[in-house]
Amino acid sequence: MPTVGLKGNLPRLYAMGVDAYRLGSRLARMSENPRMRLPRKTGVLGMGPQRRIRRELTAAHIGADGPRPG
Repeated sequence: MPTVGLKGNLPRLYAMGVDAYRLGSRLARMSENPRMRLPRKTGVLGMGPQRRIRRELTAAHIGADGPRPG
């Protein structure tokens, strides 16, 4: 069976899948507490108006070594 590597844009899709999987078990609590925020792989997730998931991106600086939080 071939091994699937995380190349190109696949790491971003993988992170979205991980976040979606982990978010599923917390949706009920998030709808009860609209101020609840969850730091995840793709940013900080919360529930906005009309029960839509909102994502706050983490700021980063891009340098010669790659991205750094900041």
